[in-house]
Amino acid sequence: MELRPEPKRLELQTEAPPVRQRAMPQMPRWANWAAIALLTVAGGVLITGSDEKAAPPPEPPSVAASAETVPDQIVVQLKENTTDSQIVDLGRSVGIELRYNSEHAKAAKLMVATVNPMDRARILAALVGNPLVEAAEPQYVYHLFQFPGQTPKQAPTQPSASGAFVPNDPEYRRQWHLKMIGMEEAWAKSKGKGAIVAIIDSGAGGMTQNGWVQAQDFNQTSFVKGYDFADKRDAAPDDNGHGTHVMGTIAESTDNGLLGAGIAPEAQIMPLRVADAKGRLNMSDVADALHYAADHNANVANMSLGGSAPSQVMEKAMQYAYNKKVTLICAAGNEGREGVGYPGKFKECIAVSAVGPGGMFASYSTWGKEVDIAGPGGEPKMGLNGQVWQNTIMQRQGWFGPSGPRVDSFFPLVGTSMATPHVTGVAALLVSMGMTDPKEIRAQLRKSAKKYAPADHYGAGILDAAEATKIAQRSNKTSSNQLWLLLAAGAVLFFAAKNMQRKSDPMFFVHQIAIALAVGLFFPIVLEHIVGFGSWWNLLGHSVILSVLYFTSAQVDRTGFWRACAFTVGIVIHLLLDASSGHAPFQVLPQDRILFWMYANAAVGIYFAGTAYLSRREQAAVAV
Repeated sequence: MELRPEPKRLELQTEAPPVRQRAMPQMPRWANWAAIALLTVAGGVLITGSDEKAAPPPEPPSVAASAETVPDQIVVQLKENTTDSQIVDLGRSVGIELRYNSEHAKAAKLMVATVNPMDRARILAALVGNPLVEAAEPQYVYHLFQFPGQTPKQAPTQPSASGAFVPNDPEYRRQWHLKMIGMEEAWAKSKGKGAIVAIIDSGAGGMTQNGWVQAQDFNQTSFVKGYDFADKRDAAPDDNGHGTHVMGTIAESTDNGLLGAGIAPEAQIMPLRVADAKGRLNMSDVADALHYAADHNANVANMSLGGSAPSQVMEKAMQYAYNKKVTLICAAGNEGREGVGYPGKFKECIAVSAVGPGGMFASYSTWGKEVDIAGPGGEPKMGLNGQVWQNTIMQRQGWFGPSGPRVDSFFPLVGTSMATPHVTGVAALLVSMGMTDPKEIRAQLRKSAKKYAPADHYGAGILDAAEATKIAQRSNKTSSNQLWLLLAAGAVLFFAAKNMQRKSDPMFFVHQIAIALAVGLFFPIVLEHIVGFGSWWNLLGHSVILSVLYFTSAQVDRTGFWRACAFTVGIVIHLLLDASSGHAPFQVLPQDRILFWMYANAAVGIYFAGTAYLSRREQAAVAV
């Protein structure tokens, strides 16, 4: 048998097919431009509606020159690192003796001095030029903003509105002002527990032979240690009646079957006396009280007082308290004309104008562009039915003014002084519900207000406690949902970091998508904690512009595409949660502008993620 060699097989050498690089699906050009235009318009609408309060422009010298002062006193604000020996030398150099405004003024270096009135201008000029001095000015005199009420003869009657909580206090029927702002619904959500409110006023309660006593309807109200800056003593008795009345609006004991009700009865009160029996007060005492409130953990400070003097010392004290998270609420004034006084004019303060029953602007109330919000202050032209009723200690009104013994009873007063504590009380409710940033509290009060015009009279509108607490409650619920999402995202991140060893891991892709989703959801929260509430940088966190730019970019791989989709979905979820809760970490008015911004971004994000997904499916089908 002949063996023949097996013929060789011819093999065709073929190259492996190239791996197809999938390009990022491109949206139609018109869609890209339309989305970017929508975001641009939404951003423009939002920014033009900025709700930040501007600093007041410099006042002409004539304003300070005409302001009421104590002729033989000056106030000096020294730098914090000034030593006692430097203080002595500074005083000797200009021929005065500098002393601390009170025992609590040492840390703030707030000094006062007695001077010859004829030599006051020279001394102030010499001090202003000294490198140790931050501010030196006359001792300006401010006043409490009030009108005396009428002597009650017969109680007006009003039916109680049906609501979630109606107190059993017998005089509550007089308090139209509490019903007007929706307190029956607000009390069901909060009564102010946990908030500390400083009342910078004429004091609280009264003095007897046995010492300081509170008015009768504060038997369940909690107090923290205050101070009498007017007479430099620990007890802060009220020999005017104004401060106790203000305190009653904020925290009179409620649902105890005695007299009337207060807005935040479970808040703690810090009485800081600065005014005398006639309602006069020195500016240095107000500045000192602001430092005290800030250093003793006050959350809110009520200042139903003011004057025309643009004090630098006062402004620095306001800034100090504001930076320590004290929400400052001030009366606009009772001049019945345009021109908000100080400290209400300062940007750190929420300035309050007054309205009477029915929302009509009060005849006495000052107005101006610095007004933030209006509150019920009463209308004297309407008699007893139009006044603000609270428990206080005061003399009854006679033909020639207050006369007779001081009486602890239920009295009416009217003024922006009475409107201001309504706003302060609601701010205390918001503090008890978790809001501590003064910017956020101001934004919440303004955006929940009942809209009235014009803005220079009503600000954002009339205070609405029911709506403010409802939005805060909804925001807290959303925050709780976000917390659970955060915990879930944290678990995903931990699991992913622990198990995502190699790209060949089948779950590598899933882990990356989960991480991108979590980052998109919590990017706005992290940014807010970095830049703070009210910063316009928060617009970046509440925008899908990063996703839009990514989707319209050049080639990206498959994993990058899905990461971008997941990040976008996370941003959209956050936007919709914030929209439903009424919370957004930037200030703008009206609220409709915020919603327009959020919904525009959510729509663009959903559009790009959805159409990109459909485009990728079409590409995959064509490839097959």
